[in-house]
Amino acid sequence: VRANNMVLHIDHPRAGQLTLQGTPIRMSQTPSAVRRLPPELGSDGADIVAELGYSQSEISQLQEDGVI
Repeated sequence: VRANNMVLHIDHPRAGQLTLQGTPIRMSQTPSAVRRLPPELGSDGADIVAELGYSQSEISQLQEDGVI
């Protein structure tokens, strides 16, 4: 990763500076780039349990209880 210059240093608004691995795909006419930052811990929890079939009221209760 380091030898191929694929180490990225990104400033995250809450986590500070992050060191990430860049994409392993290299194309001369279509360069790759990081388009968005990694999600914050737990930010996708409600979406995930919704996909598992939980109702909105169940999701709200899980959030109130600090589960997600």
